[in-house]
Amino acid sequence: MKFQDLLIDENIVAMDFIEDKQGMLWIASDSGFYKFDGIEMQHYIQNKKQNSILSNAINTLFLDSQGNIWLGYKHAGLSRFDPVTEKFIHFSLPTANHNKVAYEFSGNAIETIVEDKFHNIWVGSDVGLTQITPKKEGIEATTDDFVILSFTNAPFTNSVVNRLVIDKQQNLWVGSDLGVHFVNISQLNSSTVALNKINSLFKELKLPLNNSKSMSVVSLLADSDQTLWIGTSDQGVFSLNITHMSKGSLNLANDNSITPRFINYSLRNVEDIKQDNNGDIWFATKSGLGLFSATQQVFYLYQHNAEDLTSLATNLIYNIFINQQGILYLSIPFTIQTVNTNSTWFKTIPINTENKNMLQSKAVVTADFDNQQNLWLSGIGTGLSKEFKDKKSKNKSNESILVNSNSCAPHCFINYQLLDKNAEPDKNSIFYLDEGGVVGFKEDSQGRIWLGLYNNGVYKVTANKQHKTHYKYDKEKPNSLSSNWRNRVIIEDSDQRIWVGNQAGINLYDDLKDTFFRVPILDSNAQTILSVYINAIVETKHHLLIGSGDGRLFYLTETGNKQNKDQKLSFENIKIRLKNGENKYVTSITSITETQDGTIWLSTLTTGLLKGSLVTTKSGELIFIGDIYDHRQGLNNNNISASHADLNDNNRLWLHTEFGISVFYIDRERFYNFSSIDGIPSVKQWINCADQAKNGDIYYCGPEGVVYFSPKDIKLNTRIPEVVLTRFYVNNKVVDIEHEDEIQPFKQDNKHYNLLTKNINFTNSITLNYQQSNFAFDFSSLDYTAPLKNKYKYMLEGFDNEWITTNAKRRHANYSNIPAGEYIFKVKGSNNHGFWNEGGAKIKIIILPPWYLTLWAKTIFILIFSLLIFSFIRYRTQQQTKILTQRSIDLELAVNERTAELKNAQKTIAIQERMSSLGTLSAGISHEINNPTNFVYGSCQNMDVDLTRFKQFIYDLAGDDADEEVLSAFEHKFISLHEHLDIIGEGAQRIKKIVSGLSAFSRSDKDEMEVIPINQCIESTVELVKTEYKDVTLFELVFTNNPEVFCFPSKINQVIMNLLINAGQAIKANSPNKCDDYFGNIRICSAIVDNNCVLKIYDNGKGIATGHITKIFEPFFTTKEAGEGTGLGLSLSYEIIQQHGGSLSVESTENVGTCFTLVLPLSQHNDIESVKSSGAVL
Repeated sequence: MKFQDLLIDENIVAMDFIEDKQGMLWIASDSGFYKFDGIEMQHYIQNKKQNSILSNAINTLFLDSQGNIWLGYKHAGLSRFDPVTEKFIHFSLPTANHNKVAYEFSGNAIETIVEDKFHNIWVGSDVGLTQITPKKEGIEATTDDFVILSFTNAPFTNSVVNRLVIDKQQNLWVGSDLGVHFVNISQLNSSTVALNKINSLFKELKLPLNNSKSMSVVSLLADSDQTLWIGTSDQGVFSLNITHMSKGSLNLANDNSITPRFINYSLRNVEDIKQDNNGDIWFATKSGLGLFSATQQVFYLYQHNAEDLTSLATNLIYNIFINQQGILYLSIPFTIQTVNTNSTWFKTIPINTENKNMLQSKAVVTADFDNQQNLWLSGIGTGLSKEFKDKKSKNKSNESILVNSNSCAPHCFINYQLLDKNAEPDKNSIFYLDEGGVVGFKEDSQGRIWLGLYNNGVYKVTANKQHKTHYKYDKEKPNSLSSNWRNRVIIEDSDQRIWVGNQAGINLYDDLKDTFFRVPILDSNAQTILSVYINAIVETKHHLLIGSGDGRLFYLTETGNKQNKDQKLSFENIKIRLKNGENKYVTSITSITETQDGTIWLSTLTTGLLKGSLVTTKSGELIFIGDIYDHRQGLNNNNISASHADLNDNNRLWLHTEFGISVFYIDRERFYNFSSIDGIPSVKQWINCADQAKNGDIYYCGPEGVVYFSPKDIKLNTRIPEVVLTRFYVNNKVVDIEHEDEIQPFKQDNKHYNLLTKNINFTNSITLNYQQSNFAFDFSSLDYTAPLKNKYKYMLEGFDNEWITTNAKRRHANYSNIPAGEYIFKVKGSNNHGFWNEGGAKIKIIILPPWYLTLWAKTIFILIFSLLIFSFIRYRTQQQTKILTQRSIDLELAVNERTAELKNAQKTIAIQERMSSLGTLSAGISHEINNPTNFVYGSCQNMDVDLTRFKQFIYDLAGDDADEEVLSAFEHKFISLHEHLDIIGEGAQRIKKIVSGLSAFSRSDKDEMEVIPINQCIESTVELVKTEYKDVTLFELVFTNNPEVFCFPSKINQVIMNLLINAGQAIKANSPNKCDDYFGNIRICSAIVDNNCVLKIYDNGKGIATGHITKIFEPFFTTKEAGEGTGLGLSLSYEIIQQHGGSLSVESTENVGTCFTLVLPLSQHNDIESVKSSGAVL
């Protein structure tokens, strides 16, 4: 049995234990009061608060029917504790520290507390017995609500009452320093009994004394079979059958009715007696822990062993407590030790080198049963051992003697190769082997025993145990073992054939030849013979299968006729394939098991457990098709060393892994695990070191000994654990319960929030302010079987979207900066076998928003905001009205200005349209006038010729003798005619030039750009303009070069015309201000300067005022009278020159004249060399 320390704190001396209705464990100690959830302790100590324990030294605990916990102090009386509100009610002598104790209580050293069916509390103390009767139940009860009765004249008055017990018939048993007394409680509650006669109702139970006049009874137990167990301080244990006892009557006529039990020095001092769930009785003594098995009627004594770290820490045990799950808690000096009473499921065969009839070595390499179900073991270096029954292990009373005696019971062995220094082995024994270790064992149907050796072949022992034959590998003999090494696997099939598997293959024994021959193992191609390490040989309903160390599966094929002795045997490979079609490779097949339904189970290393069946394909190939079960279904480790079917339950399969023992529930497809926590002494086991008895018991062996168990005794822990909240934190600080009488007065600058008025697990809701939005919970699943295996899931509903999974080492849920709102924290937990409490525990969390986010604050904010919006809108409306008024005025002004601009633009458009019309008209005029002009001019030329001819005809007609005067008159007439013809010709020529100018000016803007001589543009434009201004000005053309430019000719003509008209108008406007000899002069110069065509137009008009010189190119600027100009001529001219990549500038002196300079880029047709050499200066 494996004992474990519960606490590390060596200062704790536990005195008593109780388990409350939820399953929480409470511990009394000499250093306070503890609450234990299976992993963590919460400590209650004496402090200055009124609501605290009276003393840290607590002697005993009791849980009443209402769920209250009663604390009996060593020197301070009694308290009742409510686990819900964590309030105390004190019963004690008044002291300076506890002056609010209302009722004096008889005896302050409390030893024991019980409750009867009438809800009376019975208290045993250093001065006797006291009864406490509650008048009113409820959390508001005080000491004034109880009636306290002290039995001052009872037989045990003024003696220490050590233990009280109430049996099923409501008999109260009192164990004191004066022995045992008893009374039926119904008699004490009878109204017909006078108060002064109550004490006389107690009767004494006389015990058979051993050289003593009296004895001190320190422990009592009324077990489930109505046997009263009595433990004394120095006289051992007594038992009494109280089945037929009623109303305090007991027939003591027969002295044998009180039977002394286990009168032995080791059990003379029995401090406590308890009964577990299995009906076994446990004894706490000063000499160790005693156990009486009710089923086996065997007594065990567990003591401290310095060489065994899992043994008792000391032999002195004060108290025993067994909780609902069968966990045993032992009060031992300076620590608490626990042991699972269910750990007796898993047993070990003890080792004792001092006893020749006990197992001599832990290291066991084989465990097998013979035909009589005797267990055979083989140890490393210790040879074979055979178990036998010790006939001397039973005494006349049918009671087992103590396990520390010289008996070898319950596991006695014959050690055939004993290495004990005090005994010599029997070398004449047929089972004495002085070479190699036995690793394989089998007794066949003929009674022959086959022994497989580790490195020396195989032995056969005859059925009469008189002879043995040795079989070894011989390379010269084909009919010999395939190897001398590791002959672990030996079986007998249904045809009574003996098969031996070793590290080099499989061998079949030939009875007729008394030899072994090797059976070939073929690869997947059925060609190559393999040397395979054999781990398992199993005969199923249809096949003989072998599993190899390299993870392959083979089956036996037989051809030929057995009768004709020409049969051929071989093993062929079976492919392992999963149901999804995937071919599966496994590292090693360690065992093969077939269950009753024909399912084949393969245990493997690293892969886990494979479940499947053998299927023959259409091609005749035999394959294994199945599924894998591993850690995903709960297996504690994927390395399986052995598997066995449960002979008592077809739904279970038992496995041994590196981490312990697992059971697989086939219908659930789930593993449940047992480890050292469950009492398994060792988890190490060798492959092929296991066997199963016919009764279903399973034995595993390995380097740490033999572990065995009966599967039918093992039950899953299906108990649904209670899930509790154990602590609550706010801002990383534990929130303690504060009762109204302990809350400090409110401070104005520090408002007090009373978060908890009762235990967090019994609190339905908690309200937090916004500064407490960081909170956390601790929780626990109250299953103490293996608390570190318990699992948990939690979530904060309203915040978390899914459950959060955690384990026993992280039983804490922390939340930070949770927004204001309502949430529900939920937690659920499981026990060590994965059975969940789906309901779990839950608590409502309300987080209040800050004041500025509350409903009333939001309402005020909305009102204030609405008022601000209203004020702002009103202010903005007023401002907008002012702005709109001003904008209306500005808009009206802008409209007027824009209207004027539009009118000017309209004028500009009209001018442009007139110019366009003028161009169109000029083109028409040019065409219409030019033809008749050519007719006139041509007719003048012809008339001049005809007139000359006519003149000559007249002269010829007059003859040489014509009168001179007549001829002179003719000549004079003809001269006049010629003069008129010249005038007509000159007029026609003049018309032709004007038409030519109009043609040049009439070119449309839609024409493409072309290269033209700039002088041609000047001449044509001058011809059009000078007619109007020939009376006031002289036009002077100065052409240094004839530069060519790439331009729109009509636009350039328009610019030149605008400049010439402005010059003519300036001269005409200046004429009245000049003397009579004033005559205007307009000089136009053109030249090439720096690769540019430069055109200057001078006039001696009135000039431009200095203030206007910077504005003349602005649209609509004019100095003329209204109706005389639009102000667009120069701006359009400026824009046209800019479009041509040139520039237009002006220089002017008022009353002197003006010069406009027009610069245009030269075209590529100009002679660059001539330009450079011209040296023109304008």
